[in-house]
Amino acid sequence: MKYLAYSVMCMLPLCGLAQDSTWVPVTYPAANCSWLMPGQPNLLDTLHVRMYSLEMDSTKSIAIHFVLEVLPDTSDGSLFDSAMAVEQDSLRAMAQVLLYVSGADLQAINDTSVGDVPALDMTYATPAASDPKGQVTRLRLIYHDRRFMTFAASAPNNRSTEVIALANAMCGTIQFDQP
Repeated sequence: MKYLAYSVMCMLPLCGLAQDSTWVPVTYPAANCSWLMPGQPNLLDTLHVRMYSLEMDSTKSIAIHFVLEVLPDTSDGSLFDSAMAVEQDSLRAMAQVLLYVSGADLQAINDTSVGDVPALDMTYATPAASDPKGQVTRLRLIYHDRRFMTFAASAPNNRSTEVIALANAMCGTIQFDQP
């Protein structure tokens, strides 16, 4: 679980060079999921992680991650087990693991859903070597049917209003298709 969280957090800032002002439909059939992005994303498919990325400008980006067949490590003393003992909720425990592994500072967290699938909307700040003010990320975290998914927008902290608006617009289009 720690590897998964670390992989997702490390890959969040990686974004391609595609740029377009038109929202385009994106589908990942293996996850039965579709959504809209404000331009054609780049795709990276690597060891158990599929990432769609889009650089909006030189400092603002979007990254969507899918990890299929995820079973959290619930063994005694595991990071997830420790978070679960506190949170008593698997989605919130996953959120705590992501925050812990990334060293992020949680600014806001809200329960939400995609249809009948529970989700969390999180806003957090992370330190960035290139910007002493750090980065702000708005992320929708979903764990459904052993599929771990994150939909995130990131930018420097001084652009937090833009990041939240962009992420909210994108996350409002997420749909789970019938298998």
